[in-house]
Amino acid sequence: MSGSINGKSYLKKYVVNVSYDSSQNSCQNVLPSILKNKYPKSLYCPAKRKTKKNNTLENEFNTSGSQHLNTSYSVSNPCRYFKIKRHYKSDDSSDDVNEDGDIQTLNIFSPLKKKYKRVRFSDSNDIISSGYFETFDENKLHSLSDKNFLQKENITTYMDNSLEPLLTDETMKKFKFNCQKAVTIPVNAISPINASHLTDKYMKLYHLLSGHTVEVGEIKVDASQHPLGINFCKHLLAKKFVRQGDLTVSSKPDAAFSIAAVMVSLWVEFPDFGQLVLAQFHSACPYLAPVFMPQVEGQSDVDYHKSLGYHYSQNGDVEKQDSFLKRMSGIMRLYAALLISKPRQPGKMNPLGLSEGWRWLSALLNLSPRPDICATLLYDFLEVAGNAMFKLYGRQFKKLLAYICQEYFPKLEKVSAGGPIVRLEGFLQKVLKEEFIPLPNGILPHNFW
Repeated sequence: MSGSINGKSYLKKYVVNVSYDSSQNSCQNVLPSILKNKYPKSLYCPAKRKTKKNNTLENEFNTSGSQHLNTSYSVSNPCRYFKIKRHYKSDDSSDDVNEDGDIQTLNIFSPLKKKYKRVRFSDSNDIISSGYFETFDENKLHSLSDKNFLQKENITTYMDNSLEPLLTDETMKKFKFNCQKAVTIPVNAISPINASHLTDKYMKLYHLLSGHTVEVGEIKVDASQHPLGINFCKHLLAKKFVRQGDLTVSSKPDAAFSIAAVMVSLWVEFPDFGQLVLAQFHSACPYLAPVFMPQVEGQSDVDYHKSLGYHYSQNGDVEKQDSFLKRMSGIMRLYAALLISKPRQPGKMNPLGLSEGWRWLSALLNLSPRPDICATLLYDFLEVAGNAMFKLYGRQFKKLLAYICQEYFPKLEKVSAGGPIVRLEGFLQKVLKEEFIPLPNGILPHNFW
């Protein structure tokens, strides 16, 4: 990689020692109490706070009589336990090392920055061992991603099995056809023309999933006419939405935001529908878990490529790599748009949110990169959700970008070449130069509907 991508400007600013303690059964974080109520409690999510300009830390430091300030508090998630150690330099200390000969580290959360020496790293190993950004237990990340993928796969299998009586009932053929039309026509018509147009499509789908009668052309459809009708429509709708990623968003990236806005608004009203959407996302693109499927013994090449998301033609030919990457790009853009979209319902929060984006990004960076696909998905995710991540997580996100540039990008270069890596390199160069990620093209205004 050329020297133009360089995260060292961030490394000099943001340094913190973080270690994972797997011996703890209870989940606690060791943090200065100034951040006690602001440190995130969601999995693999960085701090959502602005540093307070007061002397709380200084008072605690002076009264503790110790160079180490440890204040613990409990959080609800048992999967996460970090010990964050900050080495404080005493006023009477005149050198850059403590009594044990260890170099002093900069406390990025403290308003007393002038008292601490900045750490400089000689190589990348020093960067990782120092924990200059929040590192995560690799095995736990992998097991979590695998668990997420299996859960979503089980949901899909369960729905297919539970709907079998309806799917195999030939007498309900017309009913199923009408339900498909009631799902397909509104979804295909979703666009950000204006608020009333988008609201109309949302309301048609909302009424359909609520068991109300909806008009589709000259036909009236009531999904509740069959005991499995509503679940059948939810299943169809989840598949149709995700399908829009590789059919529509892959060609028209701006379309992702209006589709995602309807998706997240329906998710708020029907939580089980949201789980079906996630299951379909993972089925279409397992890299969203993220899971890199291995080829198991006895598995044919066709089945293996299908498990990776590749399509096959009627002649039995696997799709070309460019076509595959284009489809995966559309699915990722739709997924990232879903993370940053706000429901139309006042006061309601996105059920998925950016914390899921942080989890995915952290998990991806802890896996060995795969050719082309990792560079493609990383670029699309950062371009769509990067601005929102930057605003919410601030310096923590900058540290993650620094890690991508310093550590992950060189790994990508070893396995990827051509368009995906060139696009990602250009994007990272611009971000590091401007220290800003612009809003994605086509994003809906905050008060659009």
